[in-house]
Amino acid sequence: MRDHRRNGGTAERRYALPLLALLPFLFSCELTEVTIPEGEPRVIVQAVLSARRTDQFVVVERSLTGVTGGSTPNSVPPDEPRLPIAGAVVILTHRGPSSCTPASDTLNPRSSGSGIYETSGFCPLTPGDRVDLRVVTPEGDVVTGSTTVPGARTVSVRLAADSATGEGDLLQLDLQRDTIRIAVDPILARALQVEVRWREEPDSLVVYLVTDSLGIALPADLYNPFAGDSGKPVFEVGREYTLGVAVTDTNYYDFVRSRSDPFTGRGFLNRLEGGIGVFGSVETYRYYLRVVR
Repeated sequence: MRDHRRNGGTAERRYALPLLALLPFLFSCELTEVTIPEGEPRVIVQAVLSARRTDQFVVVERSLTGVTGGSTPNSVPPDEPRLPIAGAVVILTHRGPSSCTPASDTLNPRSSGSGIYETSGFCPLTPGDRVDLRVVTPEGDVVTGSTTVPGARTVSVRLAADSATGEGDLLQLDLQRDTIRIAVDPILARALQVEVRWREEPDSLVVYLVTDSLGIALPADLYNPFAGDSGKPVFEVGREYTLGVAVTDTNYYDFVRSRSDPFTGRGFLNRLEGGIGVFGSVETYRYYLRVVR
């Protein structure tokens, strides 16, 4: 019988010798300190047009390090960004193909020192419309972008025994039986965004998903994997929920699926010229769910 222990010992020595030979080189390496240069503040512009609304808005601010902006405790809007740029000229221009009069709209600041610019009379948008954005800051920075409005020919929301026949329908959701199946027939849409919120508390977001498949299935007994050990399902019996189904353009999809390294700025998919941020568009369809069991 072969002595496995002796053979094993030989193998151990065979691998140990090269490692011992490398030790002087490993300990001779010196760690050097690398200084990341301080970034220059940049203009951040954020605007997502809602296809069926006329009260659009644009947020204009300045970054802290040249990469990312500051944060506020509450959402922007209604709160102001941390470093708002006041006094900018913000123009939306409708390029067709649908008709629009007038084609250009200069947005007004919410207040004298605000970085939020809004309009209450921009053209109703239809799928396929192109809209350009131009922002000129008091310091002379120019930021431009363009979006093509997406849409959907049809939106399908189905349960096992109930289906939406039109937007705004209320569906009866059974946790023990149902799967929420959503599909759209897109018009120039790049992605599908799904949000579920408590109907009586719209700020309470319980499901948020973005996918480029333009179709998704959600089991009614879905559990949130990030909820720790609570063991509670996302949907609760007796509650009503608002189901938002939105189709998005490429600009918005790239914005939500990318992340920026806070020191180098790498990883962020930016479609603006002259600044960073997003200028995109979505079209949203809303339905309601009542959990019956």
